[in-house]
Amino acid sequence: MLARDVNGKALWVADEDQQVLRRVALPLSTTLQQAELKLPGAPAQVLPLDDGVLLTVREPALLLRVVAMADGTLAERARLSLPADAWGVAVSDDLTLAVVTSAWSSMVSGVDLASMTLRWTVPVAREPRGVVIDQRRGHAYISHLTRAKLTKLTQLGTAAKVSDITLPSAPLLSAPDNSRMSSLGYALAISPSNDRLFALRRGLGSYGYRAWAGSDTIDALLLPSDQPLAVRPKVQQRYRRRVSFSTDTGEQHVTGPAVIKYALSHARAVVYAARSHNLVVAYEGSNHIGIHPAKALAPALSRVAVYSTLLSETDARLDTRMGQLRCGAPSGLALSQDERQVYVYCRSTHNLLRLHLRVADGLLLKSERQIFQLSSPPLSPQAELGRRLFYRADDEVMTWGMSCAGCHPDGRDDGHVWIALTHAGRPTARRRARHGFLAVPVPRYLGWRNLRGEPRQTPMLAGHIGQDGPFGWKAHEKTLEDRVLRGFVDHRWFADKDVSTAGATTRARALVAFLHEGLRAPPQQQTPLTAEQRRGAAVFSDDKVGCASCHRPKTHFSDSTVHEATAPPYDAKGRFAGFEPPLYRTPSLLFVGGTAPYFHDGSAATLEDVINHNGDRMGFTSQLSAADKTALVAYLNAL
Repeated sequence: MLARDVNGKALWVADEDQQVLRRVALPLSTTLQQAELKLPGAPAQVLPLDDGVLLTVREPALLLRVVAMADGTLAERARLSLPADAWGVAVSDDLTLAVVTSAWSSMVSGVDLASMTLRWTVPVAREPRGVVIDQRRGHAYISHLTRAKLTKLTQLGTAAKVSDITLPSAPLLSAPDNSRMSSLGYALAISPSNDRLFALRRGLGSYGYRAWAGSDTIDALLLPSDQPLAVRPKVQQRYRRRVSFSTDTGEQHVTGPAVIKYALSHARAVVYAARSHNLVVAYEGSNHIGIHPAKALAPALSRVAVYSTLLSETDARLDTRMGQLRCGAPSGLALSQDERQVYVYCRSTHNLLRLHLRVADGLLLKSERQIFQLSSPPLSPQAELGRRLFYRADDEVMTWGMSCAGCHPDGRDDGHVWIALTHAGRPTARRRARHGFLAVPVPRYLGWRNLRGEPRQTPMLAGHIGQDGPFGWKAHEKTLEDRVLRGFVDHRWFADKDVSTAGATTRARALVAFLHEGLRAPPQQQTPLTAEQRRGAAVFSDDKVGCASCHRPKTHFSDSTVHEATAPPYDAKGRFAGFEPPLYRTPSLLFVGGTAPYFHDGSAATLEDVINHNGDRMGFTSQLSAADKTALVAYLNAL
């Protein structure tokens, strides 16, 4: 979202919420000198070139080449259509090839920059976002919002070859059997020597400060061996461990329990400071900028410095209670050429923050901070308040360490199943103090049999807010505001604050306004249905099959009522011992093709699994031929 010009004369800002590209002259002054270019859609990432920038546009999915003209205006030089929801971009050193990720369509494309044509497109795992190129070896690495594994692309010059790279999430803060899960893999960084790759994400199930939902981590991958730098211990440790770091040798030692003063949440952007060999990270949820040593075994646990994007600690206290921010949701970073200043794009407050870093003996000291307003808020005042709250992980009325955007990035879903603890299953105070968390995500329902709770998959919000109530998997809440207030209870975990206060109601109403005004639905298929999809539509609408009887097309493909679930893991009576009857609200099928896994417990990995193993539990699909089932899946993917 933010990049510094190659010559250091300007900052480029990709404003997704207002759908414009801005070029802001440096040095920053009270009255910003900026040029704007209105874009055909919402931009995602901007990458500077010698003569301008490359810019990804999400919908319509495009790669744009933009230049600054002699008169200061911005002009589009070239464009290329890409798979839906173009997001991340990286270029080769010789500027001949760009690698672009497409988030919703789960594709990665190679673009010839000289001719601005498509060389290749390959499918990858769900929600690819961050991308970097190992310039020495010509490989590309991709991070994902919904899993810990990275995607590696080789043979970039011809037809890229895809493989998975295992990179354990937060290995030094996790139990030995928790190596798979992570989320929010927005950003990657690579060292100038191309010997280490850094993946920023949320380690789900890892221990930490208020870590019921895990903790933020920076995991290092050694190149070219593709082996993780940190190794998970074979014996389970206490949930936090003290980490010491030697700035002389770059060695890091883990010795015992540690106390982390600041809970840094939801890493969104990173830049590598080559002179100091530090990673500068923007934490969107907690409103912090963290400086971490790149040579550390676990960089997230070794903090050279932490800066609040607020102007003072007084502001921090007031903002936590009132939802107001001076610089909210830091989501873009750029360093000055001398690396003594950090520029921060604050997404939820539509401004820029400049941090002056004082350097002494390799340490970063206190910083001076200035705010520069870019534009007026585009939404209503209530929705703008909701936008600021949506990205906050430190408002104790709403949550306890995880923002709305933490589980619903872009208003979508994180692809994980969470354990919703029942009242009887809540741990005692002693167990809370020992383990430091109350809920963990599970990849499938098999992981929660020994826990006193029920599995709940994160539902998608964007594109579904217009549905009629009731809301929630159990349809317990009549209105969306009631559902949000219930979420405050579910996500605070033993907090003593009462959500029946006027402050909680104000927050809930603001969030509802933002959900209606500020979220964009994922892209839908724009071309007419294929012959196979039309056949699937006929199967779907057939009364003998019964799909449309509950998933009604005229009402967002849901009848908004509850039905008893009889699919596994429940017994023949459709019940699981110790819990409520398995009654669940019919979920909407809009955008269902991009929301794997399926069912409330994530027990079906793909739509093919849903249809092939359904039998006659939901409708009547046992009589369908293999061709009909394939056509039905094709139609569902088109919704």
